[in-house]
Amino acid sequence: MLALTFLVAGPWVLPGFLFGTDWPGPRTIPWPTQFATTWPLQILLATCSKLVSAELTAKLLILGTVFTAAFLAYGALPVGDFIPRCMASLIYVLNPFVYGRLHYGQLFLLGGYAVLPWVASRIHQLVKQPDRGRAFGLAASLLVLGAFSPHLILLASFLVAISAVFGALFQRMSPPYVVRLGRSLVTTFGMWLIFSTYWLVPYLAGESVESKVVAQVSSGDLLAFRSVADPTLGLFPNLLGLYGFWAENVGRFPSLKLFVPYWYLALLGLLFLAAPGVISILFIHNSPFRDLRGWVITLVVVGIIALVLEAGVAEPHIAPLVGWLDRVFPPYRGMRDAGKWAALLAVVYAQVVPLGLVATRDWLERNPSK
Repeated sequence: MLALTFLVAGPWVLPGFLFGTDWPGPRTIPWPTQFATTWPLQILLATCSKLVSAELTAKLLILGTVFTAAFLAYGALPVGDFIPRCMASLIYVLNPFVYGRLHYGQLFLLGGYAVLPWVASRIHQLVKQPDRGRAFGLAASLLVLGAFSPHLILLASFLVAISAVFGALFQRMSPPYVVRLGRSLVTTFGMWLIFSTYWLVPYLAGESVESKVVAQVSSGDLLAFRSVADPTLGLFPNLLGLYGFWAENVGRFPSLKLFVPYWYLALLGLLFLAAPGVISILFIHNSPFRDLRGWVITLVVVGIIALVLEAGVAEPHIAPLVGWLDRVFPPYRGMRDAGKWAALLAVVYAQVVPLGLVATRDWLERNPSK
């Protein structure tokens, strides 16, 4: 993980301030003056900057984010040895989404992105075997996620809901299981609610940074921050490749395509290699990974819906749905940038591709003649 971190971000430790549009190399990091979900993080960064300098603090934040993303993606895979876990880390860190948000200086969003694999792992473990300890674990991961980016709480809640539905279905709606799952989810929500009051109360009172942003967002913002299509391949191939960041269309953001033009081929190759394994998990009854069916189906369904919501108003057939969500569900309005849904798609890739490769390798070992 350390090697991957320094491969990506090693040159950034050299002298000089890091610049991103949303992080313009501050020479000082002030104490927070407004209520926000990131309030504890801002205090930590301000304290660190007083001790070592704002320049080094920013670099530690970025290096820590990249390392955490790689480390948690490595550990979040339910099964697999060193190689598939390393592949999960590579897929999750070396992709256009991370490049774009780093380039634009959206460091708090990337901090939340780094935590998402941990959240996904806690969700999987809780749905697999609901109990109080796993409920506390999920609540803790959601608290850390919310401290970086409240937008990603919406993505995580969506993953919780879909996972719980499929967990109950694969347990044949067993009453004891449903009761345990429901109790665990209520415990998770209660713990998260209690420890999130520092930003939830100001948000509901309209006094936090997030509530003021939501109040100002209009349909014009949805259009301004919509996902963008590739000039040749179109919208959905661009989004499937984890491109589509609205900044690709503003003329001051060099896309990763300029430097790594064959990313699509690498991703397609991995998906092609993983497909037989995914099929074996879902349909071969003697597969040793049969107990992962519910999780794999959850990830595939979540990936499809995340792709649809990421397309958002950029796709005429989906625009009415997004417009309706914007009207009836204010927290969704706070997303504004539809490209944030790509974070969930990256989690899906970093889980499904390695799991598929592990299952493919197992099937070939058990069926050498084929």
